[in-house]
Formats: sequence, C-alpha cells, structure tokens
Amino acid sequence: MQLLCVRSLPIIFENEYNRVVAGRTNLTDMMFDLMSDSQDVALHIAILHALVVLTRPVGAHEGMIYNCGSVPQCVSSIRYFSSIELRAILRSMETFREDAKLQAVGCWSLVNVALVPRQRNMLIQNGVFEVVIAAMGRHHDDLDVLSRGLLALTNLVSQRDDERENDDNQQEIDPHVNNSSIVDEYAGQIALVITSAMKTYCYNMSILNRSVVILHNLSLCTKYHETLLQTPYCQVMLEWVLKNHKLDRFLWKNVKATLHSLYMTLATNHGLRMSLFECN
Repeated sequence: MQLLCVRSLPIIFENEYNRVVAGRTNLTDMMFDLMSDSQDVALHIAILHALVVLTRPVGAHEGMIYNCGSVPQCVSSIRYFSSIELRAILRSMETFREDAKLQAVGCWSLVNVALVPRQRNMLIQNGVFEVVIAAMGRHHDDLDVLSRGLLALTNLVSQRDDERENDDNQQEIDPHVNNSSIVDEYAGQIALVITSAMKTYCYNMSILNRSVVILHNLSLCTKYHETLLQTPYCQVMLEWVLKNHKLDRFLWKNVKATLHSLYMTLATNHGLRMSLFECN
C-alpha cells in the first residue's frame, strides 16, 4: 500500500500548486521516514522519483542547470532540506549501489536539490561527489545513470557568487570546511568519469553537451588545467568533438573555449609540457 501511494505522488506533483501545498505539510517528513525505515529498493526508487518532481523549480523546466545570477527566486517549491535529509538520499544510493535504476533516479533527485546553494554546500560536505562518481563508474554503460549523473555534477561544480546565504539553517554547513578544497580533491575523478562517458557515448549529443559544460566550468579555474590535461583521453576527446561535431554551435563553442584555456596553460608551463611528453 505504501509503495502504491508513493508511486502516485509524481503525477500529483506535476501540478505546481500541489507541490506548493505539499511543502506546507509534513508529507516530505513522512517520505524520509519511510526511506529510513525500509530496505525495499522499489520503495526507495519511488520516493526518490517523487522528490525529483517535488523539488522541481516552480516555473522552470526539468533538469534545470545552474546559471550564475539567474536562479529563480522560488527555485524550490518546498521547504529547504536539512543535512539529515540530504544524507538520507546519499545513504539510499550507497545502500543500493548495484541497482542502476535507483542510481539514475538518485542522481536525478540531486539535480534540483543542488540548485539551492546551501543545499549544494551540505551535499558537498556530506560526500556527494564520492556517491555520484561511484554511481557513474559502476554503471559506466548505463545511459540514464550517466546522463543524470552529469546533470548533477554540472550543478555541483558550477562557479557561484552566492555560496553562502543568510538563513536559519546556515549552521548546518560546517564553516571550517572549505567546499572549494573538496571540489579540488575530486576534480581528477570527475574529469575521469566524464571522459569515460564521452568515450562510451561519443555520438550521443546529450552526453557530449553535458560533459563539455562540466569540463568548461572546471577550465574556468586555472588550477584545474593541469588536472584536465593529465586526465587520460580528456584532451583527445575534446579535440575529437571539436573535429567531428562542428554543426552543434553550443557544443563547439564550449569545446573550443576549453581547449583554448588548456593550450594557453601548456604554452606557458614548460614543466607541464615536459611532464605530459614523458607520460606519452
């Protein structure tokens, strides 16, 4: 009965008014309680799917990507999630790591949740990169897991001007932990799973576009240039996309800008050039 009820929620939440009303009740608390008390993978998948729709920004399209300075004021239709609730999502993905369907919907739920800066910060501090990277690595040939994992990573690694907010839940973010240093720690693994996805689905435009957006975001910080250049096949795949997908202007523009940044670093860093030459 619980499973049937939860499975009906995504259809109900498609209506924006219903999502707003749901945010004023304890429905979300009940969903997380069910997730904590159950080891039924089907129920977890249903709850995560309901969260996908429930956290969809009011007035925005599904799979929205963070764009600095342009996030809607009412980015979420419900109350903000606590650190405990966010850990419940990650714990579900860790518990059912072998289930590709749950990993896909879990990554999908993170896309909208990470649109809210403080929720993104809490996710990063609670190990979201390790969970998403593990899902994409373990299910490296599953299109749904890769596609939604890339969307989640896009919102998680976006460079933002509003990292910290003034609100009552700010204390849930550890002020002694530098989220930028956590991104630094996982940058190499992120580049590796992205490059793997590009190689596996080199003719899938959705995968390529999402991959290149993340690589371009990373390339905006010069400290990641060496990481990208040292990631096996990363530069090769970017150059391959530039050569073989000229008709997609958005993709081509991002690839060209990313490669330009990397080439500039190579041109001015003799030690890095010699290091890459020796590796090859």
